[in-house]
Amino acid sequence: MFFTSIAYLGLQNLDGVSNNTVIDADTTIFLLTGIANASPLLSHVKKQTSSVVHHNYPDHHRFSLKNITKLADEFAAHPSQKK
Repeated sequence: MFFTSIAYLGLQNLDGVSNNTVIDADTTIFLLTGIANASPLLSHVKKQTSSVVHHNYPDHHRFSLKNITKLADEFAAHPSQKK
């Protein structure tokens, strides 16, 4: 019999170094996923703030420059002061 679980760590930069970013109810999170089942991660993120903009791509999606540009433009255009 095997059991698995997910244990999320705090936020880290791309080098794996923890940072001191504070997420609260005023924070808007832009979540980009390209995994088969993003539901556990989305549920975890929604515990931090209710303002989540989720861009859900298919599993193993190959991101194009057009995808990335669209995401960056939407992020820049969002009115939230804390994102």
